[in-house]
Amino acid sequence: MPHLNRRGLTLVELLVALVLLSIVSAALYRVLVSNQRIYQGAPVRGFITATYSLYQPAGDTSWYVGLTRGAAAIQPIVGPVLSNGLAFTFLNDTNNVADGATDPGGGRLSADSLRRR
Repeated sequence: MPHLNRRGLTLVELLVALVLLSIVSAALYRVLVSNQRIYQGAPVRGFITATYSLYQPAGDTSWYVGLTRGAAAIQPIVGPVLSNGLAFTFLNDTNNVADGATDPGGGRLSADSLRRR
């Protein structure tokens, strides 16, 4: 039987490769789609811009700690407090006092003092 010099792939080899590729692609797609779901009890991260401040309602002589979220009206949280009764410190991830210019990353807000009337 003469030896054939052939180049490339036969049609059967191409079909087998195509079937294997489609099986792997379908499995990968299924994994990617199932990982995009949020399950009950799963942690979800997000943020809302919030501003805490001392404020004095109109017609009242007392000061209150208030919370403003976005463009919403200020909501009282604690009060009445002394006019100098609130101090906040922003701590970085290593619990050192953070400077906004050198420490723009994550951290936490610590209420240093709150003196009520």
